[in-house]
Amino acid sequence: SAYYNKGHALQAHGRDQEAIKSFNRGIQVDPTDYKTNHGKGVDLYNLGFTHQSIDCINKALQICPNDADSLIVMEILKSVVKDHRKSLGFYNLASELDPGETVAYRNKREMSCLLLLLSWFLASGLVFHF
Repeated sequence: SAYYNKGHALQAHGRDQEAIKSFNRGIQVDPTDYKTNHGKGVDLYNLGFTHQSIDCINKALQICPNDADSLIVMEILKSVVKDHRKSLGFYNLASELDPGETVAYRNKREMSCLLLLLSWFLASGLVFHF
């Protein structure tokens, strides 16, 4: 949509507050536009609003469940909020939908290694802090 395009252009120039306004207007005009919900989610994350970002990306995925871009963003967001098991699920789905997507593949591999290491630490009885 025109509002997504405008918001994306504003976002690219670091004008995040204006981008959010454009995305909001686009969502008012067409709440089923998954790209506009996705754009707003990315911008909210850039502004430090992780949980609101997750809400927007969830909305984008409700509208278009097979959008690899939104799945990749969600996998990153779930990692940020330390929900690693759900993050790995999004990695897996994004990799299945777009096997050539190197970001999803790399993140899946890294998350699998992290979970393996975490399992080892937990099984060993060692105490550790993040």
